[in-house]
Amino acid sequence: ARFPRTSFATRSLKERGSMEMDLLLVVTGASKGLGRAIALAFSQQATDDGCQRIEVVLLSRSESGLSQTRKLLKEKTNEGCGLNVHTLSVDLSDLSSIDEFMSRELANTLSLSVSRLQPESSHFLFVNNAGSLGPIGPCTSSAVSSMSTIQAVIDLNVSSAMFLSAKLTEFAKQASLAKATIVNIAAWVAVHPFPTLPF
Repeated sequence: ARFPRTSFATRSLKERGSMEMDLLLVVTGASKGLGRAIALAFSQQATDDGCQRIEVVLLSRSESGLSQTRKLLKEKTNEGCGLNVHTLSVDLSDLSSIDEFMSRELANTLSLSVSRLQPESSHFLFVNNAGSLGPIGPCTSSAVSSMSTIQAVIDLNVSSAMFLSAKLTEFAKQASLAKATIVNIAAWVAVHPFPTLPF
């Protein structure tokens, strides 16, 4: 799970203008697949580029998957880089719990992370990778007969992404971090639907 040197991870970090900036990285959907690869790529690149302090906050529903990602980060990131990895389990499709999660667990974790960095020379990077296609099949299938199923997919892919982006932008400003970058990842089906995608 190491991206080529010409990858987005490399370009994004080099565009900071300083290879000695601290990094605060938040990744959703980080328990497996692309989210895990993103967390590994940015953390490894940051240590290669000279970051002295790296705070990583991983979000996902799967506690076991997050633990595995955390273990891989510790194993594959250079020793002595000042890496701290925080894992938080949350269901981003459940909007009723996200506000409280943001104001308590995530806010406390981010505050702790910032206290370990030098805000005036820190880069805050939020990668919103969590998402789901939802049930795939004809629109008449029983899988989409429930309004709650449809709403959960919309809340995960759209509503929670908008909410987290807004809240974390506000957090970066209040923390007076030197630079903030938000990356929202979407599937091709967001702009190009296909016959077996019911909604």
